[in-house]
Amino acid sequence: MSQEHAALDALAIRWGVQPGYTDWRGQARRPSAEALTAVLRSLGAPIQEPDGAEEALRASLADADGGPPPVLLAWGGWLSPTASLPADAQAEVVLEDGGRLAGTVASLGDAALPLGLHTLRVERAGDVVESAIIAAPPLAASVPDRPWGLFLPLHALHTARTGALADFTDLRALGRWVRARGGDLVGVLPLLAAFLDGDPFDPSPYAPASRLFWNELYVDPEEAAVRARAPDGAVPPRTAPARTLVDYRAAAADHRRALQAAAAAFFERGGAEEDPDFRRFLEERPRAADYARFRGATARFGRGWPAWPERAREGRLEEADVDPREERYHLFAQWAADRQLAAHHADPTAADLYLDLPLGVHGAGYDVWRERHLFAAGMAAGAPPDALFSGGQNWGFPPLVPAAARAGGHRYFAACLRHQLRHAGALRLDHVMSLERLYWIPDGFPATDGVYVTNAVEELFAVLTLESWRAGTPVIGEDLGTVTDRIRHALAERHVLRMYVAPFEARPHEDHPLPDAPREALATLNTHDMPPFAAFWSGADLADQRALGWLDEEEEAGARAERAAVRGALARAVDLPVEAPAERAFPALLERLAAGPARILLANAEDLWGETRPQNVPGTSEQRPNWRRRAAHPLEAWGALPGVEETLARVQRARSNGES
Repeated sequence: MSQEHAALDALAIRWGVQPGYTDWRGQARRPSAEALTAVLRSLGAPIQEPDGAEEALRASLADADGGPPPVLLAWGGWLSPTASLPADAQAEVVLEDGGRLAGTVASLGDAALPLGLHTLRVERAGDVVESAIIAAPPLAASVPDRPWGLFLPLHALHTARTGALADFTDLRALGRWVRARGGDLVGVLPLLAAFLDGDPFDPSPYAPASRLFWNELYVDPEEAAVRARAPDGAVPPRTAPARTLVDYRAAAADHRRALQAAAAAFFERGGAEEDPDFRRFLEERPRAADYARFRGATARFGRGWPAWPERAREGRLEEADVDPREERYHLFAQWAADRQLAAHHADPTAADLYLDLPLGVHGAGYDVWRERHLFAAGMAAGAPPDALFSGGQNWGFPPLVPAAARAGGHRYFAACLRHQLRHAGALRLDHVMSLERLYWIPDGFPATDGVYVTNAVEELFAVLTLESWRAGTPVIGEDLGTVTDRIRHALAERHVLRMYVAPFEARPHEDHPLPDAPREALATLNTHDMPPFAAFWSGADLADQRALGWLDEEEEAGARAERAAVRGALARAVDLPVEAPAERAFPALLERLAAGPARILLANAEDLWGETRPQNVPGTSEQRPNWRRRAAHPLEAWGALPGVEETLARVQRARSNGES
C-alpha cells in the first residue's frame, strides 16, 4: 500500500469511515480514493483531494482536544466513568424534567440517575463543557404473550364504508376484524407525512416529508369534521377511486377537498383558541406549528425548500412566505391524525398497530430543512452490490452525519422513535444495520463506489431501549441482508427482536430443513419487499426478474433450481410433497411458524387468498406501480374467501398452544 493510501485509510478510520468492506460474496472491496475523499469532506475532514490525506491527518490529530465525549451512557441509570473527566471536577446534571444534581464527577458517578435524556455540565479549564447523558434501561420493552397479526399497506385496504382510499377509520375496522379472530397486531407501511400534491411529489412511504409527523392522506375527514364541530353539509363526500391502482395525486386532491373543509370550519368557529384538546395537542407537539408553516411555505413557493430564496432556505420564514390556508390545513390535519391514531391505540376491540420507521427522509422534507446540520449534503444512503442488484442501490435520501447526531445527544432519533411509539403496539426499524454503519454514495458516483460510515451503535441502542421502555412497546430490527455479528449481538443483548423470514432460513441439504426461529424474533413467510407467497412458491417472481433484465436464461435456470431446493425444504418441514400447491403449503407453514418459539408472528393478509402480484419490487420505481395496488377484495369479503377463516383459526390455536 502506498504512503498516500495509508494516510487516506488512517484519516478515514479517524473520521469513522471504513476504507473497505467485505461484499456479499466474501470478497474485499475498497472504494475509489476520490469517493472516499468526498465522503470525508462531507463529514468535515480538512481534505479536498486524495493527495492531501497526510496533511489532513496531521491537522485532525492536532485538533484532538481530549475533552469529554459528546455522549455518555448510563445503563440502568449508572453513569459510566470517563477518563477525560477529572474525578474531582465540579459538575452538574441537568435532568430531562429540569431538575438538577450537583457535585463532583466522582460523586455523580455514584448516584443513580432517572432514566431519560439528560445533560452533564463540567467545569474544565475555566470553561463549562457539556455532554449528553443517555440513561437507558438495559433491555427494550418485552413482548406480551405471543401476539400474531396481519400485514397490509393502508393504501391497499378498502372497505364498503366510503369506497374511497382507506383512512384511519378503515384501519381501525381492520384492527377489529383481526382482533375478533384472536389477532393482536395490524402491520402497515410507514404512515408518515408525504409530498402527494404539487412539487415535490413522492408517494414512496420510505421517502417521507418528515419522520416526525403523520400523512394527512389517511385522516378520516368525516370524523375530523365531527371533531371540528363543522355544520352539516360543510364537508363534501369523497369519491371512489376509479382503478385498482391508487392515483395519489387524484386521491390527495379528493381527500383534501373534504379535510380542508373540516379545517376551515374549525378555524372559522375559533376552535384554535377555544378547543382545549387542540391546545393540549400544541403543548404536546410544539413543533407541529413549525411543520405546518413549512408546508405552507412549500405551497406558497410552489417547490421544495432547496429552490427557495436563501433566507427561507436557511430556516427563517416571514409571514409573506407562508400560505395561511395551507398552514392551518396541515396543523388541523396533524391534530386529527394524532387523535384518530390515539383512539385506535386505546380501543381494546382493535388489534394494535405494528408501525414502520423508515431509515431516511426526503431531501426536500421538513426534517432536513429544519435540522440541516444533521444531514450530509451531497450524499445519498444506499446499499452495496449484492446478488440481485449488481450495481448497488442508491436510495436517494441524505444520511445523518454521525458527529452532528452525537453533538445533539441523538435527540432527533429519539423524537422520530417517540412519534411512532405513542400509538404503536410494536415498531419495526427499517435497515437496523444502519445503527452500526450506513453505506454512503457521493453525488456523481455510481452506487458501486460507495463507502461505509460508522455510527455510535451502543449510543443508538441506548436511545432505542429508552424510548421502547418509555412507551412499553417492543421494537423489531429489520436485519435482512449483510448483517455483522456486532448488530446481531446487540439485538440479542438488548432484547430487540430480529426478523426470521422462513424462505431465507430453509436448509435444503440438512436433516432439519427449517430450523426454529429464535425466541427473540418476529417470524414471517415474507416481507413487503418480497413476492407474495403464491408467487414465490410458483417461481413467478423469477420470471418477472427475467422480464426486468436482471437474469439471463442461464441465470434464471440456476435461480429456479435453487428455488426448487428451498421449496422442497419448506415442504419437508411440514410433511408435504414438494409438488403441493401454494394453497396447502401456505397455511401449513404459517401454522408451523405460529407454533414455534418466535415472540411475534406476522402474515401478509394478501397471502390468505393467494395473491401473486407484489406491492413492491425493489429497484423498479420507473418500471412497476410500486406502493399503488389495492387489495383484490374489500375487507367485508375476506371472511367468505376460501380457507381464510380456517387458516386464521389454525394460527390462533397454534399461538395459544405453542411454545412459550
